[in-house]
Amino acid sequence: MPFADIAAFVFLLLSGALALAHSDEWPSGNAWSKGHLLLLTQLLVFVLLGLTQLAILIAGRRAQRSEGREKACQLVAAYVDEHCPQVQLRNVGVHIWTVAGPPFARYLRRSGNFLLAGERERSGIVWIKGKGVVGATWEEGRPITRDIDVIREKAVSREAYEGLGGEDTMGLSWEEFGRTPHYRAISGIPLYRRAGVGSSVCGVVAIDLLESGHFQELQTAVEDPAFAYVVGVCESNA
Repeated sequence: MPFADIAAFVFLLLSGALALAHSDEWPSGNAWSKGHLLLLTQLLVFVLLGLTQLAILIAGRRAQRSEGREKACQLVAAYVDEHCPQVQLRNVGVHIWTVAGPPFARYLRRSGNFLLAGERERSGIVWIKGKGVVGATWEEGRPITRDIDVIREKAVSREAYEGLGGEDTMGLSWEEFGRTPHYRAISGIPLYRRAGVGSSVCGVVAIDLLESGHFQELQTAVEDPAFAYVVGVCESNA
């Protein structure tokens, strides 16, 4: 049983016991007079009970949203599996990134993923606006797909890499680019939060392939109008 559930159960018992003692004026009527320790204890237990119930509610909603994101990633993976039949599903990664952090230091936080082959080694890169495919997708608010193999063919050295344009480097330094050696093609699709007549990017769903030679398949798949429904599911869980 989670700690919050145990705490709520204990506080519920204490609250009930104190309420019963108060109603019977035990051990005496003076013990429950204004400002007495027993009365203050009853109020404190009541507040703590409310706080633990709130913590349980928040944790439940987070778990529900996390489960929804995982299912959305599975839906994206199933779509890729159907529309890119030449790619082994174990070499496909799907991630939902959501905008996080204070207004002056926004970044993308991984909030859900699908990895059939298990967790991969993390790059340690903080994805901000304009950095990498996901950062560029966030900044530009449009789908972006890149053939990373083509970029690697150009980036034979630090000098060659640093001579490339921003469309190829996407804000990554030579060292950061070297920390993502396994990716062959990556696609980022913006997720929008709509409010009234306006909308803003609240996250990105990213699809990466670890197999070479499937960039065109991936690009065609994410540009297919049928993919809009899948993106809509991701948006509802972002």
